[in-house]
Amino acid sequence: MNLGVVARLLGLLLLAQSCLGLIPLAVDHAGLHPIAPWIWMCAVSAGAGLLLALVGRRIGAGDVGPREGAAITVGAWLALAFTAALGLRLAIPGATYVECWFEAISGLTTCGASAFGERLSIEAMTEGVKLWRALLNWLGGVGIIGLGLVLLPMLAGGASFQMFRSESSGLSLDRLTPRLADTVRFILVYNLALNLAVCLALWLVGVEWLEAVCHAFATVATGGFSTRDLSVAGLANPAAEWVIAGGMLLAGVNFMLVVAAMRGQPSALWRSEEVRAYLIIVLVAVAVVALILALDRQHYRDDPHTLVRHAAFAVISLGTSTGFVLGFEADTHGWAGWHPAAVVVLLACTLGIGCTGSTVGGAKMLRLLIIAKGVRRTLRQFAEPALVSPVTIDGRPLPDRAALMAFAWVSCFILSLVLGTFILVTVAPLDLLSAGTACVSALTNAGPALGEFSPERSAQAAGPAGMVVLGLLMLVGRLEFLAILVLLSWRTWRR
Repeated sequence: MNLGVVARLLGLLLLAQSCLGLIPLAVDHAGLHPIAPWIWMCAVSAGAGLLLALVGRRIGAGDVGPREGAAITVGAWLALAFTAALGLRLAIPGATYVECWFEAISGLTTCGASAFGERLSIEAMTEGVKLWRALLNWLGGVGIIGLGLVLLPMLAGGASFQMFRSESSGLSLDRLTPRLADTVRFILVYNLALNLAVCLALWLVGVEWLEAVCHAFATVATGGFSTRDLSVAGLANPAAEWVIAGGMLLAGVNFMLVVAAMRGQPSALWRSEEVRAYLIIVLVAVAVVALILALDRQHYRDDPHTLVRHAAFAVISLGTSTGFVLGFEADTHGWAGWHPAAVVVLLACTLGIGCTGSTVGGAKMLRLLIIAKGVRRTLRQFAEPALVSPVTIDGRPLPDRAALMAFAWVSCFILSLVLGTFILVTVAPLDLLSAGTACVSALTNAGPALGEFSPERSAQAAGPAGMVVLGLLMLVGRLEFLAILVLLSWRTWRR
C-alpha cells in the first residue's frame, strides 16, 4: 500500500472541500447569519488537506493500483464527512457531533436519512446549512468524480481509472470515449445540465430559488435531502412534485447512455435491456401500488390525480434510492402507513431498480437482470445437463465473472444486513422491524424505513452508537462492498 499517494489525493480533496465551504459561508453572510462556523470548517479542512498533501508530495507516476484506489475512495468519504460535519455542528445550536457526522455521511453517500427534522427543525436552520446539506448530496453524486477529474492528472494515470471504478456505481461500464477524462467531462456536463433544468422547472412552478437549488441537487444526485421537515410534502406543490419525480426518473438512467443519445445515438437508450427493464418495472410498480391504494383508501378513490402522483412519486423515489416522501395528508406515516401489500412493493423497489452508471444505490437493474438470467440458466441446465446457454445482456454473452460478481454482491449484502442488524439491536433500543429495515435502507442508500425510522421520523431513535453503525453501513452500501473488502484483506497491507 502506497500511503503517500493516498495521503496526497485525500489532502487535495480536503482542500477542494474547503473551497466548496465558501458557498454556504457567502449565503449565510448575505442572510446576516453567523459565518464563524463555516470559517472554522474551511480552516480545519484546508489545514488537514495541506498537511496530507505535503506528506505525499514526492510521490510520482506509476504508484497507484487497485489497493490505493480503494483506500482513496473510502478515505475520501470518511475524511470529507468528518470535516463537513464540523460546519454543521458549529452552525446548528443544540446539535451533537455524532448527529452532524451522520448527516454528513448520509449526504455524501446520497442516502438521505436525516438526524434532523424532529428534535431539531430543518426549516429553522440557516440558508447556509440547508445549502450545505444539498451540496453534500451533490458532492456524493457525481461531484466527487468531477473533483477527481481535476486532481487525478497530478497523479499517475492509473489512479483515474481506479478511483472512477471504485466510486462509480455499476458492474461494468463501457467507456464512452477512449479517454476516461473525456468520459467524465461528458457525464459532468449532462449532470449539471439536468441540475439546471430541474432547478429552473421548480422555480417556474413557484418554488423559492434556494429551495429549488437544494431540491435540484438532491434530486439529480438521488440524495433525498430536503429543506422541509416533511420532505417534499412540505412544499405543498403538486407541480413541483411532478418535476422532482421526473428528475429522479431521469437520474436513474445510465448517464453514459444518455450522453451517447445526446451525441447522435438516440437509439442507445432503448436498445439497452437495462433501461427498458427499469422503465417497465417502474410502470408496473406504479400501477400495482395505485390499484392497491384505490381499493384501500377512500381519500385516493376521490382524487385520482393525487392517487397517481403519490404512487408514482413513492415508487420512483424509493426505486432510485432518493428517499423523498409524500402522502402525509392521507396517512401520518406517509407510505409506511399504506396497505401492507403496497408497502411490500415499495420495499422491493428499495433494493434498487435504477441503472448502473447513474447515482442510484442498491442492487441496480443490470445486476438484477444478470441474477435472474443466471437463475433461469441454472434451472434449464437441471432439465438439460448438456445445455450450453451463456447469460446475455443486450445480445452479448457475459463472462462467468460477471455472474459471479452479481451473486457475490448478494452474498455481501445479506451478510452485511444480518451483521448490521445484530449490531444495531445490540447497541440501540430498537425492535427487529425497525433495525432490519433501517439496515436495508442504509445499505441501499434509500433513506426512510419502517417502525422507528418511518418517513415522518428522523434517525434519532438509533441513538449515537446506532447512528455510527448506520452511517458505516451507508458507506459500505455506497461503495458496493468491493472497496471495503479490498481494505480489509490482509494482502492489501502485506507490502
